[in-house]
Amino acid sequence: MEPCAITIVADDLTGALDSAAQFTGRGLVVVVCLRAQCADSAAVVAFDCDTRDRPMHEVLPALEEIVPLVRGLPYKKVDSTMRGAAGFECAVLRKLLGLRGVLLAPSFPGAGRTLREGILYVRGTPMPARGAGWHSPAEPASGETSEPAPGYWQLLDLALVRAGPGPLYRRLSKAIGTILADAETDVDLRYLAWAGVRAGGWLLAGSAGLAGSLAEVLFGDRVEKPPSPPKPTLFVFGSANAVSRQQVESLSAAGLAPVFSGGQSPEQLVAQMRTQLVARGLAVGVMPPGKLNAQEAAALQQALAQAAAALAAQEGIRCVFLTGGQTARLVMEHLGVQTLWPRGEVEPGVVFSQARLPWGREIWFITKAGGFGGSELALQLTGLKAQALEAHEA
Repeated sequence: MEPCAITIVADDLTGALDSAAQFTGRGLVVVVCLRAQCADSAAVVAFDCDTRDRPMHEVLPALEEIVPLVRGLPYKKVDSTMRGAAGFECAVLRKLLGLRGVLLAPSFPGAGRTLREGILYVRGTPMPARGAGWHSPAEPASGETSEPAPGYWQLLDLALVRAGPGPLYRRLSKAIGTILADAETDVDLRYLAWAGVRAGGWLLAGSAGLAGSLAEVLFGDRVEKPPSPPKPTLFVFGSANAVSRQQVESLSAAGLAPVFSGGQSPEQLVAQMRTQLVARGLAVGVMPPGKLNAQEAAALQQALAQAAAALAAQEGIRCVFLTGGQTARLVMEHLGVQTLWPRGEVEPGVVFSQARLPWGREIWFITKAGGFGGSELALQLTGLKAQALEAHEA
C-alpha cells in the first residue's frame, strides 16, 4: 500500500473529520490536517482547505496548494446539502488533477440525506438546489463520449445506479464530465464507489456517506473497536442551525444555562464560562439567536472560539464538544492544533478525535456540522439525562 492511499480534500473541518472517520477501525493511520502538510506514514489524509465560506477567487489558490500533496486516490468531500461552492470546487479539482470526470454523490443516508431524480432530500423534505456550479442537468448518463457544456452535469438516476456495479462500471468507462448520482441507501453508494474506483480516472465526490462506502470497498469491514472518548465538559455551539438550537435547549432544560457571545470581550466570556464550569462541572458557550450580518457573526464567533480555547487550556479540559466547522477550526487554531486523529463516531456525522496541544497535553474533540445529531445529543453526552432517570427510578 502507498504511504498515502487516500487523500480527502474538504471545504470545512467537520467535513474533513466525518469523511476521514469512515476509514478508522481498519488498521489504517488516519489524520486530518488544518494546514497543507501531512504525516508520510498516514494511509488516509484529509485536508481542510477552509473554503466553504471563502469568496470564489480564493478557492482556486487554496486547491492549487493542496494538489501537489495528493497521493493515492483523491476524494472530494462535499456538504451533503451542497452548501458552499461544491460544484465549482469539484470541477476545479478535477481539472487540476487531470481526471476524466467527477462522480458526485452527496447522499448521506445515515444522516437522512438522500438524492432522487437529482433532488436533494433531508429526512424526506426536498431542498432547493444551491451551491456554485449547481446548474441544470444535461441528458442522462448513458455512455456519452462527448462532454456536455461546462458547469452542467449528467444525471445518473436511481434505476441506473441499482442496475449494479457491472453496468455502472461499463457506463463510467465510456462517459466523461460531471455525473450527479442518485442514491437513497448505503448499498446504492457502495455500487457507485466500486464502479468509480474500477473505472479509473474519476474524482469521487460526496459526503461522509460515499466516503464510508469507499472505505468498505477498498479496505473491508472495521476490525477494531474504537476507544471511548472522555465526556465533554465544554460545549461550544457556533452554528445557527435549528438542530443545534434544539441541542442547546436540551442543555438549558437540564439547568445548564448557555453563555451567549453577545459583545463581551473574550476575557469576559472566559470568566462567565469558568463560573458555570466551577458550579456545574460543565460550561456551554453559544452564538446569540437571531440574524446577524456577516461582520457581526464573524466577530462574535471569533470571540467565542478564543474564549473556549483559553478556558480549555487554562482549566485542563480533556474533551470539547464543537458544533460548526468554522467554529471548530477557530478553536483549534487558538489552541495551536494543526493535526487531528479521528477515532470514531458517536453517531453518523458526530466524530470524536484526539489531538496534542503544543505543550504536549492530549485533548479530545467531538465535532459535528450544525444539522447533525438528535435534539438531545449534547445532553446525552453529559450523562445528565441518565443520572436524572436513575435518580427518578430509585
